[in-house]
Amino acid sequence: MEGVLLERISKSYHKDGQVIDIMDQVTLQVPVGTHLAIQGPSGSGKTTLLNLISGLDSADSGNIWVCGQNLSLMPEYERTAFRNKHVGLVFQDYCLLPGLTALENVKLVCSGDNQVELERAKILLVEMGLGSRLNFVTSQLSGGEQQRVAIARALVKQPSIILADEPTAQLDRRSAELIMDVIIQMQRQEQVTMVTVTHDENVANKCDHINYMDRL
Repeated sequence: MEGVLLERISKSYHKDGQVIDIMDQVTLQVPVGTHLAIQGPSGSGKTTLLNLISGLDSADSGNIWVCGQNLSLMPEYERTAFRNKHVGLVFQDYCLLPGLTALENVKLVCSGDNQVELERAKILLVEMGLGSRLNFVTSQLSGGEQQRVAIARALVKQPSIILADEPTAQLDRRSAELIMDVIIQMQRQEQVTMVTVTHDENVANKCDHINYMDRL
């Protein structure tokens, strides 16, 4: 079993003494090597879905299969190890360290002595048009450039799964188009399974499939 498979997932949170249901018996499959867009209103559980697939959170019930492994059976420390090895994360706010250069931000997730990963960090940034920006610190980069650095960071360890949460939300239309073209090219080239949460119809239409989530 490859890719992502969620089987009858339910998830709720406790807030102010109340139980808030987020998901109820959700089933979802993302075949290996495909790119799924998730759309829906705020509060429908889109980010929660990414957190479950990445192992950042756990479901109340059901099974979460990622790359043939059942995350629902793993304790938190095993999910963390699994995420570090198999999952690349792209956030809408980039999550780059401000005092580091573009290259240093990508190398941050590399194994210290893994020369293949370290060289791949530079190659990815060059392929994304940032060859002249390798030694620029975060504040010297535009929003689009920062997001490309974040994408390179997500790809550098050659993950099996990439999860992107509104990756173009803070970008203008032209930058968003460029970023999505980079993401899709790399995703297809690497044959990575990808799930992107987005409100942008143009972004969603570039993906292989679109699923909609609604509030309970």
